[in-house]
Amino acid sequence: GAFGVIMGGKKATAQKKDDGAKAAEAAARAQSALLRACKNDELRHAETAIRKGAHAGAQDEHGNAPLHVAAMYGALRVMLFLHSQGAELNVENKGKRTPLETARKVGEEGAIQLLEALAGGRFEEAQSMVNGQAASDDDDNDDETQMRDVTTDEVPLESKLTTAMHALD
Repeated sequence: GAFGVIMGGKKATAQKKDDGAKAAEAAARAQSALLRACKNDELRHAETAIRKGAHAGAQDEHGNAPLHVAAMYGALRVMLFLHSQGAELNVENKGKRTPLETARKVGEEGAIQLLEALAGGRFEEAQSMVNGQAASDDDDNDDETQMRDVTTDEVPLESKLTTAMHALD
């Protein structure tokens, strides 16, 4: 029956498997490298991963796209790069959260502000945030701004160190 056909087809595809498997493994490695770059805000590694076949919009088993991962870790430089590579701002994971909602859930203030700027078409503002010249909060009085704790305007030391380290490379 069908099982025999499936099993019989195995030998015929075995020769083709080598090339296909190698390509699939390379793409999987590139995708893993991209997600690692998203966690560590490693722009050059993200660029290399995309060049090697990683996809800016690929979703993992939880439905998280690289932009969700970068948002969770506040990887602003990689977030801006992913956006430039066509990553969708409104893609939802299996929890029905967009990257912005994910950033809000984990309290990643820099990512929240960057994604809000990108969603609002304020690319220059987003660019200045990534370059470490964070634009002052424009207090547009939407609900999210009003709900924001005043103390969150302070940048955590870890974030300052990360920014300082990236300024050196």
